[in-house]
Amino acid sequence: MATETTTTLSNNLPTEYYDRKLLDNLKHKLQYVPLGISKPLPRNNGKLIQWLRYDILSSDTTAISEGVVPTEEALTTRTTTATISQYGNFVKIADLLDITAIDPVAENALEELSAQAALTLDTLCRDELTGNLPNQFANNKASLADTGSSDVMTSKEILKATITLRADRVMPHESGNYVAVLSPESIGDLMNDENVGSWVDLVKYTQGNVNKAFNGEVGMLFGCRILESQNNSSTTSGTLGSAEVFSSPVLGRGCFGTVRLDNRNVSTYVKSAGSAGTADPLNQISTVGYKIHGFVAKYLKDAGTNDRGVQIRSGTSY
Repeated sequence: MATETTTTLSNNLPTEYYDRKLLDNLKHKLQYVPLGISKPLPRNNGKLIQWLRYDILSSDTTAISEGVVPTEEALTTRTTTATISQYGNFVKIADLLDITAIDPVAENALEELSAQAALTLDTLCRDELTGNLPNQFANNKASLADTGSSDVMTSKEILKATITLRADRVMPHESGNYVAVLSPESIGDLMNDENVGSWVDLVKYTQGNVNKAFNGEVGMLFGCRILESQNNSSTTSGTLGSAEVFSSPVLGRGCFGTVRLDNRNVSTYVKSAGSAGTADPLNQISTVGYKIHGFVAKYLKDAGTNDRGVQIRSGTSY
């Protein structure tokens, strides 16, 4: 495993007149994790988590008779299970680098690792959704093979997705509105749509903190909150003319769940030089790392029930 040294990180040394503050890395704007239903998994309860949901009761148009006790209604439930996994990573820091660098190497390494941990969680959620949500191909295309660069995101696609969810009796997301997560390219196409007449700027419905904005939220359209994410998935495989086609999830209530072990998603670890004993006999190596104790993202759809979300598959003009 590679160890960072004064050679590999020479930009941290005063001979290079490196800036005292490391350049901020461009970090993804994470949205997916906060959108899931977070459920803790207590210690010593195993690795399997279960979500319990009740089926929607249908209407009952039979009038009751005077003095006659009607037949009781039977509630039915469905369960969805998932198994948690652990994730983690770390970096090694040589003692010479640590004492000669003019920036706090360990602190900055920890900051970058923390961003990696957040991105890991976000990607796990994203992949679970894009791997399970039904497709809505832009511009009424029938398949991915028919979807090209001219089949871009428009206000019509957002409206169509929310109508699909409403028609399937899917309630708005727990935030109070449906939620769509779009890439910057899809956001650009949407803003270029001349028919975006019902767009509501973010500040107009979050004033007074009545509705707390999600990270990356840019506005609302047809009762659907629009979030921008640089972590949305896309593909050029199997598309029309090898065009890049993005996946944009639109979520309703109870679409997916996440799990936190003991309410701790991530812990960080800093091991000083010499703490490894005989594995570091000259006290040369310290480490900084993180561990995701237990996490899983699970799409909460059961056989015979309606999907609680949809993903818009669209090309882009950018």
